[in-house]
Amino acid sequence: MTRPLRVFLCHAVKDKPAVRTLYAFLKSVPWIEPWLDEENLRPAQDWEFEISKAIINADVIFICLSTASENSEDYFNGAVRRVLRLTGGMPETIQIVLCLDDCAASFEPLQKLQRMDYFAPNAQERLLEFLRSRADGLKISIS
Repeated sequence: MTRPLRVFLCHAVKDKPAVRTLYAFLKSVPWIEPWLDEENLRPAQDWEFEISKAIINADVIFICLSTASENSEDYFNGAVRRVLRLTGGMPETIQIVLCLDDCAASFEPLQKLQRMDYFAPNAQERLLEFLRSRADGLKISIS
């Protein structure tokens, strides 16, 4: 199959700077198509519909978490609930808690998801290794 691996970035407003950097890194890899609200939403689009569509079409969903966002009262908790609700019947979508710093997943539904520390040494290489294996499992050509 020739299409990019679709990666949805779920994040809190407080983590936007770190997630922008992550998005730029993922965007620089030719076989990855990251989805970030401020990059992919266009004026006059129904943002709830477009975000839901992006979640449903994602191959991998990174739920980005940090000490600043783990107790966030903003849109983040609702966004996480939407991800979990929309992907509940789609076991082929992999959800990963991507920790941007040394945080704990205090939001109970996140405690069941695999965790990856993006702040750890060689994190970008490990992240790409994981995404390569995901693309292989989906028979997505990354050459």
